Amino acid sequence: MTIENKDISHKENDLQIGFTVDEMTTRVEAQLRGMGLVKNFAPLVYIVAHGSSSANNPHHGAHDCGACSGRPGSVNARVFAAMANHPKVRTQLEEKGISIPSTTMFIGAMHDTAADRMEYYDE
Repeated sequence: MTIENKDISHKENDLQIGFTVDEMTTRVEAQLRGMGLVKNFAPLVYIVAHGSSSANNPHHGAHDCGACSGRPGSVNARVFAAMANHPKVRTQLEEKGISIPSTTMFIGAMHDTAADRMEYYDE
């Protein structure tokens, strides 16, 4: 999985691969401000997506998410955590008034809503 784009000419199917540091900073800042998480960071911050393992089970299927067409957000949580942990992103966030301590680690996770199970990424 490529998250950081170090050369904007790096493309696949005419689409940029990954995000530049500026793009990562913009996304992380917007999300943190949207959540109201701009100070008093805990040592661990879990970014939890949801998904479901309910294939061919109508009872568990009721726990699927209609808004996302049943697609899990696990990749989004994992990518956001990686961007929020990026040293250059943290430097730029500091300049924008969001100071994340070096002792704070973001960890992506997914809650399987059908099995009520958590899976953690990049621990």
